[in-house]
Amino acid sequence: FRTNPTNAEFLHPQVAGASTACDGGFATISFFSGCGGLDLGFLGGFSSLGQRYPALPFTLVGAYDNDAKAVQTYRLNLLNDIVEADLQRMDVLSLPPADVLVGGFPCQDFSSSG
Repeated sequence: FRTNPTNAEFLHPQVAGASTACDGGFATISFFSGCGGLDLGFLGGFSSLGQRYPALPFTLVGAYDNDAKAVQTYRLNLLNDIVEADLQRMDVLSLPPADVLVGGFPCQDFSSSG
């Protein structure tokens, strides 16, 4: 996604490689990030089915998932800054400060829990 040249002109600044995405935006942590679909929706700056969605004032300061393949996909398409971790075992004090917490829900068609 992020390396596709047709996306270059309207990518969210953070996905495009800017160190800070949106001045005055909301620092956001993503739990259960999966492959990043919910995060992409929060960031904006993409096109789907001929409709452009502008970049939104959110900056991902942390993303976490415990599935190695989902983390690999997330890194390929969105950002490298995702941590493969079991949130049950994480120290909450190690998380960066944030204004918004996003929690992904299981994709039922692909969930190992059915």
